[in-house]
Amino acid sequence: MDRNRTVLWGLLLVGIGVFLLLRNADVIPQDVGPWPPILIAIGVWLVLERALFGGGGGFVWPILFVAVGVVLLLDDLDVPADEDIVVPVIVIAVGVGLALSAFSRSRSGGAEDVTVLLEGATEANVRIDHGAGRLRVGSMLGGAELVRGRCVGGARTEVRRSGSRLDL
Repeated sequence: MDRNRTVLWGLLLVGIGVFLLLRNADVIPQDVGPWPPILIAIGVWLVLERALFGGGGGFVWPILFVAVGVVLLLDDLDVPADEDIVVPVIVIAVGVGLALSAFSRSRSGGAEDVTVLLEGATEANVRIDHGAGRLRVGSMLGGAELVRGRCVGGARTEVRRSGSRLDL
């Protein structure tokens, strides 16, 4: 599993554990069920994953998780809320999610060119973690490049050199 996802899963579990401890200590009322905070935490986790680590997908579902979690939390806390707020909150959440998704895509600029030079390496290990879409791999004989390509949706490369060995 990717290290960034492991960190986020760990934080999610810590948050759920803290919530349960606070509820058992009567800091959080017993009327508050576990689902609203869990929905909010999952939504925040997905937003962070997509915003910070370039995780796939848009922002509609994460924002929707947060919005539904907040509405359920307000209901559990008996905050006076009109039942007619649910549909507008969902519409607003979908709109915010779509806007964030569009902003995220426009910021990434579409396609990204990736080039890794050999720089004297005579041995290489290449690992490709591919999401969705089309992946075409071909060979290049000779030249100074180990890898050259165009990635839509962003790419992260990690290059380590050790003597004449290159790990990508």
